[in-house]
Amino acid sequence: MELEWLKNIPCNERQKISIQTAASAYADDTQWIAKNKDKAEKIVSIANKFFDINDIKINGKKSEIIIVNPKESNKDDRSLKIGKNKDKVIANKGSVPIRILGV
Repeated sequence: MELEWLKNIPCNERQKISIQTAASAYADDTQWIAKNKDKAEKIVSIANKFFDINDIKINGKKSEIIIVNPKESNKDDRSLKIGKNKDKVIANKGSVPIRILGV
């Protein structure tokens, strides 16, 4: 990033500063809540577009899905595709513990 401004107008003296920095960000502990799979897929679709635009890589292997009160008819299809690579994330069974925010 570079910034230049007039320091002394009568003398046309300018001052300039520049800075370089590497940026790194993490999507740790992001949670999305949806009423059903269709709404969850819409949320993930928007998030995937955002990740793509901002060159963010999501590791689907580190992602988890929690389904509260699953319907019997939906037990076979308990997954979402997340990230640029469309990693398939399958919901854990209710008896498997999941850590959220380190708890």
